[in-house]
Amino acid sequence: MEFRFANMTHTLKLSLMPLILIALCGAGIVSTNAQAQDAKKVAQQVAAGKKIFDDVNCLLCHVLNGKGGDGKGHPLNNSKEMDGVALRRDPANLRTWLKTHLFEEPRIDMFEQDPTDADIEALVQYLSTLKTPAANAQAPAAAKKAGK
Repeated sequence: MEFRFANMTHTLKLSLMPLILIALCGAGIVSTNAQAQDAKKVAQQVAAGKKIFDDVNCLLCHVLNGKGGDGKGHPLNNSKEMDGVALRRDPANLRTWLKTHLFEEPRIDMFEQDPTDADIEALVQYLSTLKTPAANAQAPAAAKKAGK
């Protein structure tokens, strides 16, 4: 194989070509595998967070998809509903909020035992999937605006 640069001819031995191709393709495969592993880890954390949410019975006080308590649980960002919480708080803010209110005064006892950092991270990942606002979230504001 020959490459010409400024009237110079360089010959690249064909025996090196497969090694170069493997190196170039290998880099793409490694990043693809890392992304797949990251996605799998996040999916596992989301599932673990959903399980914690259900096991702790967060819907005793909080409302999600129109189901659950009367919404008198300590609200995330002054909302009685968990629907759309990921639109109101980013993961870092959720993490800080949970740690602050679970471990510092005034402490909110939502768990029988203090959750681990892994539990909190799983909850953050799950809550970060709740991006759909409640179906009735806009209805009261629209009705009020219309004078009803």
